[in-house]
Amino acid sequence: MPLLLNVPQFEGIRIHSGNTAEDTEGCILVGQQRLGNNRIAHSRMAYQEVFQLLKTAAKKEKIFIDIANKV
Repeated sequence: MPLLLNVPQFEGIRIHSGNTAEDTEGCILVGQQRLGNNRIAHSRMAYQEVFQLLKTAAKKEKIFIDIANKV
């Protein structure tokens, strides 16, 4: 799982699959579809896509992700 470092108030944040807030403790969940009631769908497929993109990019350069606090 990708690990984001230097995120204020966190020791590290992972990017992983999951469908609801109950599936995380502050990490980033990815999905291909937003459902009602703060749920996402097709999380495992989305995770595989994101992981492959990050893996390919990391071979060429450093990766930076900005975290925006939006609700």
